[in-house]
Parts: sequence; structure tokens; C-alpha cells
Amino acid sequence: MSRREDEALGFPKGTTRALDEVYGRLPALECRGLCSASCGPILATTAEWRRVENAVGIVGPVGDDLSCPVLRGTRCGAYERRPLICRLWGLVERMKCPFGCVPERWVTDAEAVRLFAEVRRVSERAGAAGVAGPATDIVNAGGRQ
Repeated sequence: MSRREDEALGFPKGTTRALDEVYGRLPALECRGLCSASCGPILATTAEWRRVENAVGIVGPVGDDLSCPVLRGTRCGAYERRPLICRLWGLVERMKCPFGCVPERWVTDAEAVRLFAEVRRVSERAGAAGVAGPATDIVNAGGRQ
């Protein structure tokens, strides 16, 4: 699947596999799907966001309620392709799940920073290191929508 996805997105061979390898180092978390209200405007690398849009289609801007436009009910419509920031929710102590879901181990702040740097490097190699996602409209408007 990785090779076909790389081709579909115009990425160099191995890009999606490299992203998946970074994501694969994250601890498991049994999500009960209760925290969807926490899914708001995010920023991701362009490479990550292109994977999301490849999975669900072009994503519109953040709505008035600031919820993520990729949500389908209380679940992520691009769960298997979600960016690192979404994957870290509930895994980093500063981003604990308010509903008590606990990971098999906590990701430290330093580890999270290293993971973001790795995703950025993979995205840069793919020529897609810019910032994308539903929050870009808010950022580009200086916080005014």
C-alpha cells in the first residue's frame, strides 16, 4: 500500500512507509471515542495532510464550533492516516485523555519533540514540509475567520 500511496501523492518512494514507521513507535492506547470534542483545528506537515485528504477527500475549513472537519460523528474519518499531533493525543501527559484512557506508556515531551522533528525530515525529503490542515485558515487570517 505504501508504494501505491506514495505514487498517488507524488511522494518519493518510501515516504509513507517512513511516516508509518515513526507512528509505529508510539505506544498503544485503547480509545473509547469519548474525546471527539477535543478534536479541533490542527496543523500538520503538508505530507501528513495530503495523506488525510487522500483518504477522505478534500477537507473544508474548520467550522464555527472549531471541531475538526475530518470527524465523522465521534470518530476520525481518517484514523489510519491521521497526523502525528492527533496520534499523540492521550499519549503525552500534557495531553491526557480527560475520559481516563491511559496508554501502555507515556510519551515524554522530549520524545514528542523528536518525533515531530522526524516527521518534518521525512516531509522535507518528500518536498511537502510546509504546514497544512484545517487550522491554516485561522493562522493565515491572524486568528480571524
